[in-house]
Order: sequence, then structure tokens, then C-alpha cells
Amino acid sequence: MKAYKIFAVILLIILTGCAGTLESKGARKTRRGAVAGEAPGELSDLTVSAAEDMNGQVLGSFSTNFNEKEKRRAHNIRLASDSINQCVVQPGETFSYNETVGPTSRKNGYKLSTIFVKGEKEEGYGGGVCQVSSTLYNAAANAGMVIVERHDHSRPVPYVEAGKDAATSYGGIDFKFQNNQPFSVMINSRVEGGEISVSISAL
Repeated sequence: MKAYKIFAVILLIILTGCAGTLESKGARKTRRGAVAGEAPGELSDLTVSAAEDMNGQVLGSFSTNFNEKEKRRAHNIRLASDSINQCVVQPGETFSYNETVGPTSRKNGYKLSTIFVKGEKEEGYGGGVCQVSSTLYNAAANAGMVIVERHDHSRPVPYVEAGKDAATSYGGIDFKFQNNQPFSVMINSRVEGGEISVSISAL
């Protein structure tokens, strides 16, 4: 009888040890499963972080030069540049240069300068604003935006190569681009000396 009790105790110890081992293995499996379950969360965080890193990133830019001594034309360029500066274009939205700048009239502060009419040079209010639209066009193209509308001038212009210009006339031809990105973008335009620089940045 005494031997039977000793055997029973030994058997109990063995079984308890096995159960403890099985539980321990199960616990390790659960912990591994928990770590594996956390991995997608970490990847998601990295994805969000990468998206946040796009904020402020310049997607495309372009610069052109003009003669500062042509005071009235330089004035018009600065005025149009200010009109498009810090404009935000939402995902899928189409930006219109004419709608943003508005009529290039004396009432709106524009001055007489050289413009092209049917291939001929004439004096007209807002001469020079097409250099702003052309600079914007190249920045938008470099940023990978979808160009919706663009027109060549009726004669070559000195500030960009042929086919790189974007002629505009309020109430007529326009320059438009669509933001094809899943995030908003901002147009930044500045004039320093005889140079206008336009960039498009992620928001």
C-alpha cells in the first residue's frame, strides 16, 4: 500500500510537470502570435508616417527670367504671381489660371505692357501674366499633374522653349491642370529680382 502511494505521488509529479511544459509552450505560442499580430500595426504606422513625410515635399518646380527694367511688365508678373501664391488644389480638383488670377484689367491693378494679338505685338493691360502661367505650367508638368488645358502663343516667347509656354487670356484661352494625387497640393509662387519661381508641394 505504501509503495502504491509512493508510485501515485511520482505519477502526479510527472503529469504536473508535463502540464506545466505544455502550458509553457502554449504561452510562448500565444506571445509569438501576439507579436505577429502587432506587425501589421507597425507597418500601418510606417505607412502613415510616410504619408505625413509628404507634407511640404516639393513635387515639381520651375523658374523663368524677365527684365526688371521693363517696370510695367515686371509689375504685372508680380501681381499675377501673388494671385496664385499659396493656392491649394484638392485631390481631383482642377485649377484654372484665369479663374484664380481674374481679369487682368486696369481696375484690378494691371498696367499696360506688350501682349500678342494674332501674332502681332500690341499694348494691353496685363502684359507679362502669360509668363506666370507658363512657369506654372512647367512646374505642374514636373509635378506630374494632369494638364487639362494649355495653349501655345501665336509667336515664340523668350522665357521658355517652344511648346513649353501656356498662353492665357481672361474670357478666352486658359491654363488648367488637375491634381491627380490622393492629397492636396499647394502652389507657391515668388518673384525675386528678375526671376519668377513656382513650385507645387504636397500638403
